[in-house]
Amino acid sequence: MRERAAVVLWCQEERKVLLMHRWKNGDEYWIIPGGGVEEGETFPQAAVRETLEEVGVRILEEDLHPLCYHEDENTREWNYFAIRPSLDETRVGGPEALRASETNRYEPTWVPIEKVRDLEIWPQYMGLEISKRCDLKKDRSERVELTTMCLVVDGDKVLLQNRHKDSWSGYAMPGGHVEKGESFVEAVKREVREETGLLIEDPVLVGVKQFPIDNGRYIVFLFKATKFSGELTSSDEGHMEWFRREDLPNIKTVGDFDPLLEVFDRADLSEFRYTIDPDGEWILHLY
Repeated sequence: MRERAAVVLWCQEERKVLLMHRWKNGDEYWIIPGGGVEEGETFPQAAVRETLEEVGVRILEEDLHPLCYHEDENTREWNYFAIRPSLDETRVGGPEALRASETNRYEPTWVPIEKVRDLEIWPQYMGLEISKRCDLKKDRSERVELTTMCLVVDGDKVLLQNRHKDSWSGYAMPGGHVEKGESFVEAVKREVREETGLLIEDPVLVGVKQFPIDNGRYIVFLFKATKFSGELTSSDEGHMEWFRREDLPNIKTVGDFDPLLEVFDRADLSEFRYTIDPDGEWILHLY
């Protein structure tokens, strides 16, 4: 099966997208930069290479945002968009440029988003996808779920909760959702109090965990607390227990506990992030 990758370059400041005005054997239409995935390449790698080859614009894999995926009996194709700070200078390049003639050529063109719907863009679904996504970029808001998590530390011991949720079971740090009108500090104090019976003092924000959800992202603010008062109790969320650091490898923790603990502990890390690749696999990134 043939595999392809293509990219819409979108300049928010000028509200224009970079399309390729194509003339081929008497037909005239518009396409986005893209081409076949070569052996050993991923879809994002192919998208980056094709964009440089065909229009002379250099982008990075981290610039790519999924636009849409299409598959039929012959082809699998990932289409991306990349936000550009300005209108990049373009040039015609790649294998298509070498085969250029009066009846077979293309011209990279920055097109105002308002005119995209009036163009004959191939494939046919691409014009609608571009309009929908770039119109959404007028408003940079997205659906977000806000939560907190806290690593409560007492000397060489940490406080963990044996969580009962099927989707994320095992020992983890206590925490929960931020309620409407709460600050993040207020939320983490309340959640720890509800789940452990302890009143933490001066929790310190040490990092953020995030992963994609439908039409948005799920964000967890990671706090650490070394001062607390009260008597330890458990809740319906799970049994609370103190563990020495040296004993952590011997208990059943949640699946991503170890890299998450790194973000709590290491001063050079502040973000724990999941992305989803074209095959649906969740990829972990630490920053």
